[in-house]
Amino acid sequence: MNNDNKKEVLTEQSKIKEIWLVEEGKNLNLITLKEALEIAFLTDDSVVVLSKKDDIPVCKIIDISAEQYLRQKKHKLNKSSASIAKKIKISPNIDDADLERKINMCKTFLEKKYTCFLQVYYKRGLRRKMNKEENIPLRVIKYGIILTESKNNLYLLSLPKNKK
Repeated sequence: MNNDNKKEVLTEQSKIKEIWLVEEGKNLNLITLKEALEIAFLTDDSVVVLSKKDDIPVCKIIDISAEQYLRQKKHKLNKSSASIAKKIKISPNIDDADLERKINMCKTFLEKKYTCFLQVYYKRGLRRKMNKEENIPLRVIKYGIILTESKNNLYLLSLPKNKK
């Protein structure tokens, strides 16, 4: 039981004689390992050690395959999609229709709980030639997206919070 993810399954070869058996909705019952294995055999389950702190371990009769399935499912849910970052690259002289399409794509990513970045890339010498009206952050704010500058020319996007 060194690993929390793997639980020790007791068999007839185990050296343990007695166990505290935990059943759903009931208290602890002190029974022999042989009795617990017979109960588990009747239900096609396994006797699993929950705690080995005392001389007599605390065990439970569970279906190992179902528990592994639920653990894997929970692990997949815990892998939050927020850890996946999406980066959208745009040029400062992007057309309004193209910018709107990219912003809508960002909105769908944000609604799916992804982290979304907008990277403005400038071609050589283009930054000096740009007018102040062609400021990308101001153009993006029109579409209802909140920008937070994280690095030079890289912006973290977020949706405004809904007021209820």
